[in-house]
Amino acid sequence: MDEIENFCVIEKLKLMKNQFEVLEISGELYLESYRKYKEEIKELEKKVYLKKFSYLKLMIEKYDIKQTKGEFKKKRNTYIVKHEEKNLENPVYDYILSRIGFYGAQDQVIKSTDIGMNFFIMKELFLDNLSSFPDIIYYKKQSWGDTDDFEVNSIKGFSLLSKYINYSFDIDHKYSNINDVVVIEWDLANKPIQGSIVQQGSFIPDHNNPLFHDLKPFDLCYCKKMPEKIEGNIIKKLNVITKCSFKDAINSISKGMTFIEGFYPLSHVKSVLNKEINPFEAHEKVMNNPNKLFIPHYSQFVDAFREFLFNFIKKEKNYIFEQMKDEPEKKTNQLLFLLDLKQELEGLDLPYSEIIDNLFTQDVKISEFKAKFLEKVHLSIKEILDKAEAGATIIFNLKKMRYSQFSKYSFKIVSLRKEEFESIKIKKVDDSYNLSEILKTYYGKKFSKILNLGLKPMVNPAIFKKFLDFSKKLKLKVNVV
Repeated sequence: MDEIENFCVIEKLKLMKNQFEVLEISGELYLESYRKYKEEIKELEKKVYLKKFSYLKLMIEKYDIKQTKGEFKKKRNTYIVKHEEKNLENPVYDYILSRIGFYGAQDQVIKSTDIGMNFFIMKELFLDNLSSFPDIIYYKKQSWGDTDDFEVNSIKGFSLLSKYINYSFDIDHKYSNINDVVVIEWDLANKPIQGSIVQQGSFIPDHNNPLFHDLKPFDLCYCKKMPEKIEGNIIKKLNVITKCSFKDAINSISKGMTFIEGFYPLSHVKSVLNKEINPFEAHEKVMNNPNKLFIPHYSQFVDAFREFLFNFIKKEKNYIFEQMKDEPEKKTNQLLFLLDLKQELEGLDLPYSEIIDNLFTQDVKISEFKAKFLEKVHLSIKEILDKAEAGATIIFNLKKMRYSQFSKYSFKIVSLRKEEFESIKIKKVDDSYNLSEILKTYYGKKFSKILNLGLKPMVNPAIFKKFLDFSKKLKLKVNVV
């Protein structure tokens, strides 16, 4: 984005031009150079917008946006555009529309000026002949001149999503007052020359800051809260201090730092801290965010957000525990997450909701809940193994259980699976074999799935031979009557 750095010079040149006139300095001395420089800046402006178009085209190609007929209908100085339903279902399409000027119900309205400015990316989205509309061509010429010799190359858009430099900056040390700093996600793909007016307010990064030229769409930054400059009492230019990681941003917001949210759902941090929603609802919202399809490094944001949630849960266990006493069945997974048991229970598929419900009726305190819960799990496993019902051990995944405290049951489980399989007698009727009983066992169910037997217990000799082969590989005896 180095082409941007000279744009602010235009304002200074205009001021100098006015000053020359006041001082009665002849235009012949500077006018030609002034016009030439303005033309150079205009060409740079086109390059910046073409880079934006390349980035949006990259999104179009990467996320399978279909080029469709928009059926443009004129309404005063705007157009009403029809969008393909499949495109509207794609959150990437909504992102692109909002970046080129669409607004209104289902983003169907766009101004003639915005079509002209974004003419070359509009052609990538719509099959309509936009050159047939005089006002669109007028505004297109205002921005791009008479030539159509501009190529939108998606490869040039990659740099906008490249990994940025990992800046290190001790915000807490540098700024003792947290109210002096704000976290902002800059939306560079919206208005690339200004660095984008953030949706929640008229804020743009200061062009004179060297970090400005390294900003990319979706970048999170620490910025000075006090504007460097206010233009027209509307647009506030903010000084960028440094880019920040997801973890840094979440930690700062946790301490009370204000923020301007873009596509990373930072507002959930504040909602959790204010107890407007519980951590599990927040986690579900973050995981089900439709925009995660195209937000860069979203999985890293989720990891940082989970760490924040877990720390909050550890501090507010009693608050969370009391909330979860209502409808424990629905909140089983949440409670296991709260007690840090998800990994411990890997490889087990037990009726946890029944165990939890039983413990809640005993009015167990959270300080002793985990120990009593694990005690109940051990009792459930022993009961299943003592009953030794055919196929009961299918709920155990020995590979996943290997490093848990429940691995001590592995030998008993393997022995039980072998015993139940070898104790079944398979009846041979004419040229068919009845597998109805043996298919109820652990190994029988596994072989049935591999052989795709379904609900048909009677098999021919060819299928039965395959069944025998599987048994021999596992050194299991088969009794045929």
